[in-house]
Amino acid sequence: MMVNVETYYANEIKKIINQDKSTFTGTRNVEVDDGFGGKTITKKTTSFEGRLYNKKSVRDILDISGDAVGYSSVSAEKILTLTNADILEDDEITVGNRRYRIRFIRDFLSICYQIELEVIS
Repeated sequence: MMVNVETYYANEIKKIINQDKSTFTGTRNVEVDDGFGGKTITKKTTSFEGRLYNKKSVRDILDISGDAVGYSSVSAEKILTLTNADILEDDEITVGNRRYRIRFIRDFLSICYQIELEVIS
């Protein structure tokens, strides 16, 4: 029996998301032509499902010549979601009492997105 690789991995990602699934509501600024040569900025609300998690990462600290002089460990907050999510960089989302800005969306084989977040407040 032949298994479609994309379907297999999409189902595995769905299982990971469903372990601790959340619904995220985001807002984005949309520019609309005002009919007089200018633009009006309006807010658009979007919604998508995913999993919020913390990811520890270690980064090299480089001196001006590019040599590694140390390491820095940080804990970054990320979201894992499927590629059908209506999300763009610079969207803002609220989770509990924290506000985040979407900073980087990494596409993995058009199966899922790993989204890096910036804490606003």
